[in-house]
Amino acid sequence: MSAVSDLLAECQAKGIRLLPAGNGGLTVDASRGVLTNELMEQLRVYKPELVADLRVADHRDDDRFEEWVELRRPDGGLSWIHPQHADADLEVIDLPAACPECGRLEMWQTLAGNWRCERCDPPTKSWELMRLAERLKNDPTQWRVPRGQHLK
Repeated sequence: MSAVSDLLAECQAKGIRLLPAGNGGLTVDASRGVLTNELMEQLRVYKPELVADLRVADHRDDDRFEEWVELRRPDGGLSWIHPQHADADLEVIDLPAACPECGRLEMWQTLAGNWRCERCDPPTKSWELMRLAERLKNDPTQWRVPRGQHLK
């Protein structure tokens, strides 16, 4: 076994969760007192290899897209689709134009079908409504918001 495999096995045996983070970082989730200075130093030394192994393991365990097949769109682009939906009529949605204020393409669509910029016009009210809908779905007895209380 390699040093990285041994280190992963040791972390797993001690109940330490290692997760790849953005920009090549490594998130370490451990109970108090489990992570020794020596183990932290080993994690620092082997961090690039650990992150690479964890990312590969993440995708290896993900079999959700195993059955998906290629689909050529009418515009010539390539998409992937589950065979169960291969014969369905698919709607090609045109991308919205970039935000005229900031020029970014981070857009969200309102229930009315209007496109809004995620940065300049964030969907805070929509998020509140989604949270309320989730709360009602999980507990129908809370269908009313008490008078004077605002959505959180």
